[in-house]
Amino acid sequence: MAFLPEAEAKAFRGPNLLLPCPSSMLEFSEHDWPLLEDPKRRATLTRNLREALRIADPAGRWEELAGKRDIGSKQYLGNLLALIALGLQARVGRAVLRWAIHSDPGPPARVMVAWEHFLPSEGVAAGRQSLALLRACAGKRLGKAKLAEHAEAAVAAQRESLPDPVADVIMEGMAARGLPWRVFNHEWPMFEVGTGCRRQRLMTSMPDSQGHIDRMVFRNKYLSAALLREAGLPMPRHELVVNAEQAALAAERIGYPVVVKPVDSGRSRGVTVNITDPAAIPGAYDFASEFGSAVLVERFIPGLPYRILILDGEVVATALRGVPGVTGDGVHRVSELIELENARRAEENLTLSQPLPLINIAVFEEECARRLKEQGLSLEAVPEDGQEVWLAHHAQRGRGGLNLDVTDEIHPDHFALAKQISKIMRCPAIGIDFITEDIRRSFREVACGINEVNIEPALNLHMRMTRTPRDVVARFLETRFPAGDAGRVPLIAVLGAEAAPLEPLCHALACSGLRVGFAAQDGAVTIGGAPQLAPVDAGQRIESLLFDPRVEAQVFELTARDFGHGLSFDRCGASLYLLPSEEAITGDFLLAAKLLSRMTAGPLVLPLEVVEFWQRNIGPLPRPAILFSEVAGPDSSVLAKALSQGHSIIACPSTAPEALAVIRGRNAERLMNLAGLAPTARRGWLLAAAGLLGLGFAPGEARQWLDAARGSTG
Repeated sequence: MAFLPEAEAKAFRGPNLLLPCPSSMLEFSEHDWPLLEDPKRRATLTRNLREALRIADPAGRWEELAGKRDIGSKQYLGNLLALIALGLQARVGRAVLRWAIHSDPGPPARVMVAWEHFLPSEGVAAGRQSLALLRACAGKRLGKAKLAEHAEAAVAAQRESLPDPVADVIMEGMAARGLPWRVFNHEWPMFEVGTGCRRQRLMTSMPDSQGHIDRMVFRNKYLSAALLREAGLPMPRHELVVNAEQAALAAERIGYPVVVKPVDSGRSRGVTVNITDPAAIPGAYDFASEFGSAVLVERFIPGLPYRILILDGEVVATALRGVPGVTGDGVHRVSELIELENARRAEENLTLSQPLPLINIAVFEEECARRLKEQGLSLEAVPEDGQEVWLAHHAQRGRGGLNLDVTDEIHPDHFALAKQISKIMRCPAIGIDFITEDIRRSFREVACGINEVNIEPALNLHMRMTRTPRDVVARFLETRFPAGDAGRVPLIAVLGAEAAPLEPLCHALACSGLRVGFAAQDGAVTIGGAPQLAPVDAGQRIESLLFDPRVEAQVFELTARDFGHGLSFDRCGASLYLLPSEEAITGDFLLAAKLLSRMTAGPLVLPLEVVEFWQRNIGPLPRPAILFSEVAGPDSSVLAKALSQGHSIIACPSTAPEALAVIRGRNAERLMNLAGLAPTARRGWLLAAAGLLGLGFAPGEARQWLDAARGSTG
């Protein structure tokens, strides 16, 4: 029988019954690992796997994780799978540590294993590569070379699952800030950050507040250069051309050397620099045409390329772009210095989650020869000790250049220049590509020029591919969500086995001035009380409201099934629990209640009568709770015990069975009069009062909005 069938992990975007975080899951039956019953087979697998992961993860993350669980238990396979999936993700830079195993005795016996992921695609890829590595290690004993081959293939495949690095640093920054976000479009990529009316859209580092005309102008290098040149800024002369013949004539008029590049492309695609030979113009034009709608011929500016990053009019970082280069030692030839530098980086990469690129002159051999000749060198020359040797004219992916932070060295005149550009462009985030012989000297003193201006700057330039990172993503996010701003609208999650009367809570929140998005158990969705087109899949009803910009407060009615599918939100302001009878309660419901309580930033709201059951089956209440009772005059001993533990009680006293009040310590404050209400309506208003207090409304505020809501509904 084959060891391990083909399987694909299922990805959860958010908390689920197995883990309180985004995770991936695989399920196995007892028929999937019969060969592991053989002790020799297990020993061979363990030996092979330990050696393979020692090669794939030399930092030892896997062994550190393995020490936290018994990998020799009956859940052996699941533990191995989870540990490999976590180790592979850690190897490519993800700080993921959590995993969980759930066993079902069957028959047939089943094991469900889940592991944390940062993005669903990465979690699924980690599961796929874990299975492949397990299969490779489950046969005969393998030598180190073969194990290294399997391990390196798994890491390489996992690295392929990573998103575009420009987008990746922003996603990691949003996660580190605790901001709610989702990838709205993977192709661009575009994010939605913040919930409800706090939602903003970002196309990597360009916010949705950016004007359409400004976007059109500054995506076009010809138009943006004209605008900056009219302002008297140092722009190189250029001409727009539509064929190779025009490009050759433009180069003659401008004067060699020149640059040929697309008018509307980025990331150095289609760019040819320092052209000195007219015979090279046709090829350069054809190359540029592949990446843009038109082509620019521009005067070449000698010097080094810098990226100046401006956020909300302030210069926050300046980097010497990653032009590949080496430093002479007076002993080794340039070719040998390249080999030594690559060897140093390869050794560093064994312990780095984000590897440093290796210098690869094969992809720019001709430019390398020209650049060395300009410096009086060749690949066989021996530079002087300490001499900086540049191997190319500009930075480009795949060449192996490292960025260097020089923010503290920039001349003050460049700050003034950058701020003037920011005012002209009216963009919250700008990346200026500036070429100069010396960034420490004023642009008035040395030959220099603005190469181009980007309104969607790549923030990763200042954080990766460098030994001197500067956290510009945190600064960028502060321009969208200032420090302390969580980017969330009030959210209360209600967990119950049956639908609850939550309309009074929605009415009371509406009376407080908030437009409420309500997702019911049955799939119905309303905004401001108006029915919305419900998603075909009832499980998507929550996500349809979570990022809806019309919504100012959210009420989500949940069941244990929602946790089984995975939630689309990771935190709520308050959570309200309506437990069924002890006979009807299920294990999944208890798991869901425990998970939701861990996701709740504010108080838990639950019936006073179930506190002991909760503490016995779920755990201690993590903080002072809001307890409510539908019984007028609840048991005095239970009441006294709850109050002594710091909980608040919402109930009607036996002396005034229609007067709903909140009791805190020795103080009681009236909330509303329940006289004349039927039992179901009475329960709805009780839940409304509990929900308002759970969301942080003061008793006086809650009383005002409850009275207003009851008055408006009759």
